[in-house]
Amino acid sequence: MRREGMIPRRGANTEVGSTPLTSARVIVWSVALVGLTAALIASGHLVNKHFGGTLPGCGPASGCDALDRSAWSRVRLPGGVAWSVAFVGVAYFAGMMAAWVMSWKRVGRVIGVIAVVGLMDSMVFAGVMMYLKTWCLYCAATHTANGIFVAAAWATIVLDARKERRAMAEQKFSALGRRIVAGLARPGPIGFAIVFGATSIVLGVANAGYEARRAEAAEAERAKSVAAIVSGGEGVPNEGVTVIEVQPPAPSDRWGAGGFSGRYRKGPESAAIRVVVLTDFQCPDCKRVEGEILAAMKGLEAVGVTASLSIKHFPMCKDCNKYVSQTIHGNACFGARAAEAAGILGGDEAFFKFVDWLFEVDGKFETKEILARGVSRAGLSVGVEAFVAVMESAETLKRVQADVEDGMALGVYFTPMVFINGVEMKGWQVPGAVKKTIEEVAAAKPTPVAKTATGDRPVLAAQRFIDDWKEQPPAREFMPDEPAWSTGATPDFAPPDASKDPKRVEVIVFGDYLDVATAKFDGELRAAMKDGRGNVRYTFRHYPLNPECNPALPPNMNKSMIRAGSCVASRAAEAAGKVGGRDAYWKMHEWLLKNQSGVSVESVKQAAAAQGLDAAGFAAAIASAEIASAIRDDALAGQLAGLKNMPTVFVNGKQVPRPLRDGDNVIKRIIDEAGKASAK
Repeated sequence: MRREGMIPRRGANTEVGSTPLTSARVIVWSVALVGLTAALIASGHLVNKHFGGTLPGCGPASGCDALDRSAWSRVRLPGGVAWSVAFVGVAYFAGMMAAWVMSWKRVGRVIGVIAVVGLMDSMVFAGVMMYLKTWCLYCAATHTANGIFVAAAWATIVLDARKERRAMAEQKFSALGRRIVAGLARPGPIGFAIVFGATSIVLGVANAGYEARRAEAAEAERAKSVAAIVSGGEGVPNEGVTVIEVQPPAPSDRWGAGGFSGRYRKGPESAAIRVVVLTDFQCPDCKRVEGEILAAMKGLEAVGVTASLSIKHFPMCKDCNKYVSQTIHGNACFGARAAEAAGILGGDEAFFKFVDWLFEVDGKFETKEILARGVSRAGLSVGVEAFVAVMESAETLKRVQADVEDGMALGVYFTPMVFINGVEMKGWQVPGAVKKTIEEVAAAKPTPVAKTATGDRPVLAAQRFIDDWKEQPPAREFMPDEPAWSTGATPDFAPPDASKDPKRVEVIVFGDYLDVATAKFDGELRAAMKDGRGNVRYTFRHYPLNPECNPALPPNMNKSMIRAGSCVASRAAEAAGKVGGRDAYWKMHEWLLKNQSGVSVESVKQAAAAQGLDAAGFAAAIASAEIASAIRDDALAGQLAGLKNMPTVFVNGKQVPRPLRDGDNVIKRIIDEAGKASAK
């Protein structure tokens, strides 16, 4: 006879494990599994991004990029280890997946409690997104899927617990300790712990290797920067480069007689080490780099080496920066304008005291009372109302926007951007790298053109975009393109008149016919080819932003990013080529890019008929499995090649990091540079 207070014997009629698997129970259990799977996939994409992978909508200056750079993206572990929140998410969902499958017949409350803790974490991070006013599609998908899982999980637990509650009603009070031990002893929680731990270990090992490679690459870039700074190799005027800019009117020497510097300076005008930083006061990396610069300057002062620091603004906020696609740092513009107000009212000293305060408060001041502390820190005698009047004046906005234009002229697309003696420093991403670079440059005793900023001339974006392409490693060999409807130079790479032009350049573009940037780039490339560049062969490969025909896209892609007619457009181009050959392919290619808003099955059939293509042949081709396979192969080739943006461009096997720039045909100049290299 069972003793009072004991937990029912497993297998007895009162045991919950014997609960019939009703249709309702199977449905809610399955819904929970689907939610878990979606959350695991979404968080897995974030882990992939952490390891250098690419995600549509998560490029530089995107919301997920801003969150990844924020302090909320890392968990600080003992020993100073910064553990990615994405790692925690993947390990948690993998562990919970194991626990859920192992608990198929009966889900215990312990799993439910763990699930609630996970949901609370999701709610915290969702709140962070709202607080920071940033949007990360994959983060939102993870948290939403987690919420669905938890709701379905507890519905399952409730169904499983009905018989248990009836059984408990027949017993006297069971000791809480025994119930907890019994719950923990079930296979689900044990499976969760094992898989969570194992996944964390695997991610830790992978991350250690990735960080080591990243640090090695950054150190190589940093070492090159030191050599360039010491020799002054890049600090030369940008002569002969025609670039459309806002200020000043002379594009060949943007910086004028004063050279490259900010409005305010910390340190002497004549200095052996002159540092200029393009910054955003809400950027965590900017805060770290600022601290490294000040520490280095303090050390140099102790040994008698002069150094100076000046700042230019590049806020990641649409309120004052028209070049960012979305606001990442909501108060960044007001932070920059407040710093300028401090400079207007108190000069160099007040400006940098206020900058120090801004970094301390992460660039945020929600109330005038908080702002008053910054005014006091800057040593200004004016009241906060008078300070706000200057901060909100047209003058501060004009100054910040002028700095933004300078940043665009330099090719900035992230902050910070660090220059030493007019030369861009690369490899600053590794903590301590900026301080180390300044100290090494000082130790090398460089002999700059001048000890003032008058001789500093950083390379402008017009040349920098070419340099960025030249520095890229060769891409891995592309998957074959069959058929390849290339245009320009013939497939054997022989120009129309090889005796006059032996240079050879191959351009491969992965794009979407309904993407505006793809159409713009195509126009610039084809214009360059018509302008006497018969040595160029242009191959367009399909990467439609539609999962119906592109298996390389993430399965949880935001519906707002999907281009409904992309698959039809790619099929139409391939069908035109199949029916009418190379010329027909490029006629349809051009039509598609010019009629992006009107692409449909009927419209492309009409376009094909207008181009003289056989209607029946075109209709059969556009629906054929052969063409679907060709598009799929292109998309997978793009994925393997490391597709990073739309369009993704390769010139002579090297990826072009930034193929587009307003007012400047970047690809035209890269082609010319590539032709020079080919001719050697």
